[in-house]
Amino acid sequence: MKSWKYKIVLLPLAAFLVIGCSRGDTSAQKGAVPDKEESARAQQDEKGLSGTWNVVNIGGNGKTMPAERVGDMKVSISARQYTTTKSGKVIEQATITTDPSKQPKTIDLAITQGEAKGQTLLGIYEITGDKLQIALSEPGAARATEIANRVGLRQDVWELRRESPDKEKAAEAPKEESVVAYDSKTKGAIQVKVDQKDPVDRFDLLQNGKHIGNGNPKLLNGTVELAPGDYIVDVNRTQRKVTIEAGKKTILWTGELVVEGKPSTMAWYAMKGEVKLTSTGVEPLLNRASPLFPGTYTVFVDTSLTGKDESLGQAEVKAGRKTVLKH
Repeated sequence: MKSWKYKIVLLPLAAFLVIGCSRGDTSAQKGAVPDKEESARAQQDEKGLSGTWNVVNIGGNGKTMPAERVGDMKVSISARQYTTTKSGKVIEQATITTDPSKQPKTIDLAITQGEAKGQTLLGIYEITGDKLQIALSEPGAARATEIANRVGLRQDVWELRRESPDKEKAAEAPKEESVVAYDSKTKGAIQVKVDQKDPVDRFDLLQNGKHIGNGNPKLLNGTVELAPGDYIVDVNRTQRKVTIEAGKKTILWTGELVVEGKPSTMAWYAMKGEVKLTSTGVEPLLNRASPLFPGTYTVFVDTSLTGKDESLGQAEVKAGRKTVLKH
Protein backbone atom coordinates (compact mmCIF):
# COMPACT_ATOMS: atom_id res chain seq x y z
CA MET A 1 0.00 0.00 0.00
CA LYS A 2 1.25 3.47 -0.85
CA SER A 3 2.19 5.57 2.15
CA TRP A 4 -0.60 7.81 3.44
CA LYS A 5 1.59 10.80 2.65
CA TYR A 6 1.03 10.42 -1.08
CA LYS A 7 -2.52 9.14 -1.13
CA ILE A 8 -4.25 12.42 -1.92
CA VAL A 9 -1.94 13.07 -4.85
CA LEU A 10 -1.80 9.63 -6.43
CA LEU A 11 -5.20 8.03 -6.02
CA PRO A 12 -7.97 8.86 -8.54
CA LEU A 13 -10.80 11.11 -7.41
CA ALA A 14 -13.35 8.30 -7.19
CA ALA A 15 -11.29 6.56 -4.52
CA PHE A 16 -12.15 9.39 -2.12
CA LEU A 17 -15.87 9.54 -2.80
CA VAL A 18 -17.04 7.01 -0.26
CA ILE A 19 -19.59 9.28 1.37
CA GLY A 20 -22.44 7.97 -0.83
CA CYS A 21 -23.95 5.49 1.61
CA SER A 22 -26.94 4.17 3.56
CA ARG A 23 -27.54 3.82 7.27
CA GLY A 24 -27.26 0.61 9.23
CA ASP A 25 -29.30 -0.21 12.34
CA THR A 26 -27.04 0.33 15.32
CA SER A 27 -29.67 -0.91 17.76
CA ALA A 28 -29.11 -4.48 16.56
CA GLN A 29 -25.56 -4.75 17.85
CA LYS A 30 -24.86 -7.91 19.79
CA GLY A 31 -26.33 -7.76 23.27
CA ALA A 32 -27.40 -4.13 22.94
CA VAL A 33 -30.82 -2.95 24.09
CA PRO A 34 -31.10 0.78 23.41
CA ASP A 35 -32.86 2.88 26.04
CA LYS A 36 -35.29 5.68 25.19
CA GLU A 37 -32.62 8.36 25.38
CA GLU A 38 -30.29 6.47 23.03
CA SER A 39 -33.15 5.74 20.60
CA ALA A 40 -34.16 9.40 20.52
CA ARG A 41 -30.53 10.41 19.96
CA ALA A 42 -30.24 8.00 17.04
CA GLN A 43 -33.44 9.33 15.44
CA GLN A 44 -32.26 12.91 15.79
CA ASP A 45 -28.88 11.95 14.36
CA GLU A 46 -30.49 10.33 11.30
CA LYS A 47 -32.58 13.45 10.72
CA GLY A 48 -29.46 15.59 10.98
CA LEU A 49 -27.58 13.56 8.36
CA SER A 50 -30.43 13.40 5.85
CA GLY A 51 -30.47 15.86 2.97
CA THR A 52 -28.18 17.12 0.23
CA TRP A 53 -24.62 18.13 1.08
CA ASN A 54 -22.09 20.01 -1.03
CA VAL A 55 -18.53 18.74 -0.65
CA VAL A 56 -16.39 21.74 0.33
CA ASN A 57 -13.00 20.05 0.56
CA ILE A 58 -11.17 16.76 1.13
CA GLY A 59 -7.81 16.63 2.88
CA GLY A 60 -5.25 14.27 4.34
CA ASN A 61 -1.71 14.28 5.73
CA GLY A 62 -1.74 18.07 5.83
CA LYS A 63 -2.67 18.39 2.15
CA THR A 64 -5.96 19.57 0.59
CA MET A 65 -7.44 18.33 -2.67
CA PRO A 66 -7.48 21.09 -5.34
CA ALA A 67 -10.86 22.83 -5.65
CA GLU A 68 -11.10 21.97 -9.35
CA ARG A 69 -11.00 18.26 -8.49
CA VAL A 70 -13.71 18.62 -5.87
CA GLY A 71 -15.83 20.61 -8.34
CA ASP A 72 -19.60 20.30 -7.90
CA MET A 73 -19.49 17.08 -5.92
CA LYS A 74 -22.66 16.42 -3.91
CA VAL A 75 -23.80 13.86 -1.34
CA SER A 76 -27.49 12.98 -1.18
CA ILE A 77 -28.62 11.17 1.97
CA SER A 78 -32.17 9.84 2.08
CA ALA A 79 -33.43 6.95 4.21
CA ARG A 80 -31.06 4.03 3.48
CA GLN A 81 -29.69 5.42 0.22
CA TYR A 82 -26.55 7.53 0.20
CA THR A 83 -25.31 8.59 -3.23
CA THR A 84 -22.35 10.74 -4.22
CA THR A 85 -22.41 12.47 -7.62
CA LYS A 86 -20.17 14.77 -9.61
CA SER A 87 -21.63 16.64 -12.58
CA GLY A 88 -24.64 14.36 -12.34
CA LYS A 89 -22.53 11.19 -12.52
CA VAL A 90 -22.83 8.59 -9.75
CA ILE A 91 -19.32 8.21 -8.28
CA GLU A 92 -19.67 5.90 -5.32
CA GLN A 93 -22.17 4.37 -2.90
CA ALA A 94 -21.89 2.56 0.43
CA THR A 95 -23.78 1.34 3.46
CA ILE A 96 -23.28 3.22 6.69
CA THR A 97 -23.43 2.38 10.38
CA THR A 98 -23.27 5.18 12.94
CA ASP A 99 -23.21 5.32 16.72
CA PRO A 100 -24.16 8.81 17.97
CA SER A 101 -23.85 7.67 21.60
CA LYS A 102 -20.05 7.50 21.32
CA GLN A 103 -17.78 10.49 21.86
CA PRO A 104 -16.78 11.33 19.23
CA LYS A 105 -19.64 9.88 17.16
CA THR A 106 -18.50 6.89 15.09
CA ILE A 107 -19.22 6.02 11.49
CA ASP A 108 -18.44 2.89 9.46
CA LEU A 109 -18.60 2.96 5.66
CA ALA A 110 -18.85 -0.28 3.68
CA ILE A 111 -18.31 0.62 0.02
CA THR A 112 -20.76 -1.12 -2.35
CA GLN A 113 -20.04 0.71 -5.61
CA GLY A 114 -16.98 2.44 -6.98
CA GLU A 115 -13.22 1.95 -7.05
CA ALA A 116 -13.09 1.23 -3.31
CA LYS A 117 -15.83 -1.43 -3.52
CA GLY A 118 -15.50 -4.11 -0.84
CA GLN A 119 -13.54 -1.96 1.61
CA THR A 120 -14.82 -0.84 5.00
CA LEU A 121 -13.57 2.44 6.43
CA LEU A 122 -13.77 3.39 10.11
CA GLY A 123 -14.23 6.98 11.14
CA ILE A 124 -15.82 9.66 13.25
CA TYR A 125 -18.07 12.59 12.39
CA GLU A 126 -19.48 15.82 13.73
CA ILE A 127 -22.45 17.97 12.69
CA THR A 128 -22.44 21.66 13.61
CA GLY A 129 -25.33 23.59 12.11
CA ASP A 130 -25.12 23.15 8.32
CA LYS A 131 -21.56 21.80 8.50
CA LEU A 132 -20.70 18.07 8.44
CA GLN A 133 -17.14 16.85 9.06
CA ILE A 134 -16.01 13.26 8.67
CA ALA A 135 -12.59 11.73 9.37
CA LEU A 136 -12.05 8.30 7.82
CA SER A 137 -9.03 6.16 8.55
CA GLU A 138 -6.90 4.51 5.91
CA PRO A 139 -8.18 0.97 5.13
CA GLY A 140 -6.83 -1.39 7.77
CA ALA A 141 -5.90 1.41 10.16
CA ALA A 142 -7.42 2.03 13.60
CA ARG A 143 -10.41 4.32 13.82
CA ALA A 144 -9.68 8.03 13.73
CA THR A 145 -9.84 9.74 17.13
CA GLU A 146 -9.92 13.37 16.04
CA ILE A 147 -11.13 15.33 13.03
CA ALA A 148 -7.86 16.89 11.92
CA ASN A 149 -5.79 17.18 8.77
CA ARG A 150 -2.19 16.93 9.96
CA VAL A 151 0.99 15.37 8.66
CA GLY A 152 1.36 11.80 9.92
CA LEU A 153 -2.36 11.10 10.56
CA ARG A 154 -3.46 8.09 8.53
CA GLN A 155 -6.88 9.53 7.71
CA ASP A 156 -8.80 11.67 5.25
CA VAL A 157 -11.06 14.51 6.36
CA TRP A 158 -14.17 15.63 4.47
CA GLU A 159 -15.96 18.91 5.01
CA LEU A 160 -19.50 19.27 3.66
CA ARG A 161 -22.11 22.02 3.75
CA ARG A 162 -25.82 21.35 3.70
CA GLU A 163 -27.74 22.91 0.84
CA SER A 164 -30.26 25.46 2.09
CA PRO A 165 -33.82 24.12 2.57
CA ASP A 166 -35.10 26.70 0.07
CA LYS A 167 -32.65 25.48 -2.57
CA GLU A 168 -33.48 21.83 -1.89
CA LYS A 169 -37.20 22.58 -2.08
CA ALA A 170 -36.74 24.45 -5.37
CA ALA A 171 -34.79 21.49 -6.72
CA GLU A 172 -37.45 18.93 -5.85
CA ALA A 173 -38.43 16.94 -8.90
CA PRO A 174 -42.09 16.42 -9.80
CA LYS A 175 -43.67 13.06 -9.05
CA GLU A 176 -42.76 10.43 -11.60
CA GLU A 177 -46.42 9.40 -11.83
CA SER A 178 -49.62 11.12 -10.79
CA VAL A 179 -53.34 10.78 -11.55
CA VAL A 180 -55.84 13.60 -12.05
CA ALA A 181 -59.52 13.78 -13.03
CA TYR A 182 -60.41 13.41 -16.72
CA ASP A 183 -63.68 14.61 -18.24
CA SER A 184 -65.06 11.33 -19.55
CA LYS A 185 -67.27 8.61 -18.12
CA THR A 186 -66.01 5.89 -20.46
CA LYS A 187 -62.45 6.90 -21.35
CA GLY A 188 -59.20 7.68 -19.56
CA ALA A 189 -56.04 9.39 -20.79
CA ILE A 190 -52.25 9.41 -20.62
CA GLN A 191 -49.88 12.39 -20.76
CA VAL A 192 -46.09 12.00 -20.89
CA LYS A 193 -44.21 15.16 -19.94
CA VAL A 194 -40.72 16.58 -20.42
CA ASP A 195 -39.40 19.93 -19.23
CA GLN A 196 -39.09 21.38 -22.74
CA LYS A 197 -41.13 24.11 -24.43
CA ASP A 198 -41.23 22.55 -27.91
CA PRO A 199 -40.22 18.88 -27.61
CA VAL A 200 -39.39 16.87 -30.70
CA ASP A 201 -39.23 13.47 -29.02
CA ARG A 202 -42.30 11.26 -28.91
CA PHE A 203 -43.85 8.56 -26.75
CA ASP A 204 -45.27 5.28 -27.99
CA LEU A 205 -48.11 3.19 -26.53
CA LEU A 206 -48.40 -0.59 -26.65
CA GLN A 207 -51.12 -2.96 -25.51
CA ASN A 208 -50.74 -6.73 -25.70
CA GLY A 209 -47.58 -6.21 -27.73
CA LYS A 210 -49.30 -4.07 -30.37
CA HIS A 211 -48.79 -0.37 -31.06
CA ILE A 212 -51.70 1.94 -30.28
CA GLY A 213 -52.69 4.84 -32.52
CA ASN A 214 -51.76 3.33 -35.90
CA GLY A 215 -48.09 3.37 -34.96
CA ASN A 216 -47.93 7.18 -34.86
CA PRO A 217 -46.22 8.15 -31.59
CA LYS A 218 -47.43 11.32 -29.86
CA LEU A 219 -45.13 14.26 -29.12
CA LEU A 220 -44.07 14.52 -25.49
CA ASN A 221 -46.28 16.82 -23.38
CA GLY A 222 -49.24 15.68 -25.46
CA THR A 223 -52.29 13.79 -24.15
CA VAL A 224 -53.82 10.62 -25.64
CA GLU A 225 -57.33 9.43 -24.80
CA LEU A 226 -57.52 5.69 -24.18
CA ALA A 227 -59.97 2.97 -23.30
CA PRO A 228 -59.50 1.60 -19.76
CA GLY A 229 -56.84 -1.10 -19.56
CA ASP A 230 -53.15 -1.86 -19.11
CA TYR A 231 -50.57 -0.26 -21.39
CA ILE A 232 -46.82 0.05 -21.91
CA VAL A 233 -45.49 3.58 -22.44
CA ASP A 234 -42.21 3.83 -24.36
CA VAL A 235 -39.86 6.85 -24.52
CA ASN A 236 -36.60 6.21 -26.34
CA ARG A 237 -36.85 2.54 -25.35
CA THR A 238 -37.32 3.26 -21.65
CA GLN A 239 -40.68 1.93 -20.55
CA ARG A 240 -43.34 2.21 -17.87
CA LYS A 241 -46.46 0.10 -17.23
CA VAL A 242 -49.67 2.02 -16.55
CA THR A 243 -53.29 1.16 -15.85
CA ILE A 244 -55.79 3.56 -17.40
CA GLU A 245 -59.14 4.07 -15.67
CA ALA A 246 -62.26 5.81 -16.95
CA GLY A 247 -62.52 9.41 -15.78
CA LYS A 248 -58.82 9.62 -14.85
CA LYS A 249 -55.68 10.89 -16.57
CA THR A 250 -52.29 9.40 -15.73
CA ILE A 251 -49.34 11.80 -15.98
CA LEU A 252 -45.82 10.41 -16.38
CA TRP A 253 -42.69 12.56 -16.17
CA THR A 254 -39.47 11.91 -18.02
CA GLY A 255 -36.07 13.42 -17.28
CA GLU A 256 -33.35 14.45 -19.70
CA LEU A 257 -29.82 13.15 -20.20
CA VAL A 258 -27.22 15.01 -22.24
CA VAL A 259 -23.50 14.64 -22.91
CA GLU A 260 -21.76 17.96 -23.51
CA GLY A 261 -18.53 18.22 -25.46
CA LYS A 262 -16.83 18.60 -28.84
CA PRO A 263 -17.06 17.90 -31.69
CA SER A 264 -20.83 18.31 -31.85
CA THR A 265 -20.92 15.84 -34.74
CA MET A 266 -19.96 12.99 -32.38
CA ALA A 267 -22.78 10.84 -31.01
CA TRP A 268 -23.51 9.37 -27.57
CA TYR A 269 -25.93 6.81 -26.19
CA ALA A 270 -27.19 5.33 -22.93
CA MET A 271 -27.63 1.68 -22.00
CA LYS A 272 -30.01 -0.07 -19.59
CA GLY A 273 -28.68 -3.58 -19.27
CA GLU A 274 -28.21 -4.79 -22.83
CA VAL A 275 -30.69 -2.32 -24.33
CA LYS A 276 -29.40 0.75 -26.20
CA LEU A 277 -31.77 3.62 -25.46
CA THR A 278 -32.17 5.44 -28.75
CA SER A 279 -35.08 6.72 -30.79
CA THR A 280 -35.57 4.52 -33.88
CA GLY A 281 -31.96 3.43 -33.51
CA VAL A 282 -30.54 6.92 -34.02
CA GLU A 283 -27.93 8.03 -31.47
CA PRO A 284 -28.22 11.65 -30.27
CA LEU A 285 -25.32 13.98 -31.01
CA LEU A 286 -23.22 15.58 -28.28
CA ASN A 287 -25.00 18.54 -26.65
CA ARG A 288 -28.42 17.18 -27.63
CA ALA A 289 -30.62 16.08 -24.69
CA SER A 290 -32.50 12.78 -24.79
CA PRO A 291 -35.70 12.32 -22.70
CA LEU A 292 -35.74 9.08 -20.67
CA PHE A 293 -37.84 7.74 -17.86
CA PRO A 294 -36.16 8.16 -14.45
CA GLY A 295 -33.47 5.62 -13.60
CA THR A 296 -29.73 4.92 -13.57
CA TYR A 297 -28.09 4.41 -16.95
CA THR A 298 -24.63 3.63 -18.30
CA VAL A 299 -23.49 6.26 -20.79
CA PHE A 300 -21.10 5.95 -23.73
CA VAL A 301 -19.63 8.26 -26.36
CA ASP A 302 -19.64 6.63 -29.80
CA THR A 303 -16.01 6.52 -30.91
CA SER A 304 -16.48 3.44 -33.07
CA LEU A 305 -14.78 5.14 -36.01
CA THR A 306 -11.57 5.57 -34.03
CA GLY A 307 -11.75 2.69 -31.55
CA LYS A 308 -13.79 1.25 -28.69
CA ASP A 309 -16.70 3.39 -27.46
CA GLU A 310 -15.77 5.49 -24.44
CA SER A 311 -17.68 4.83 -21.22
CA LEU A 312 -18.62 7.84 -19.10
CA GLY A 313 -19.89 5.64 -16.27
CA GLN A 314 -23.35 5.79 -14.71
CA ALA A 315 -25.76 8.71 -14.62
CA GLU A 316 -28.96 9.14 -12.64
CA VAL A 317 -31.94 10.64 -14.47
CA LYS A 318 -34.67 12.27 -12.36
CA ALA A 319 -38.19 13.26 -13.31
CA GLY A 320 -38.42 16.80 -14.62
CA ARG A 321 -34.66 17.37 -14.39
CA LYS A 322 -31.71 17.43 -16.79
CA THR A 323 -28.60 15.40 -16.02
CA VAL A 324 -25.46 16.68 -17.73
CA LEU A 325 -22.26 14.70 -18.31
CA LYS A 326 -19.07 16.20 -19.67
CA HIS A 327 -16.95 14.64 -22.42
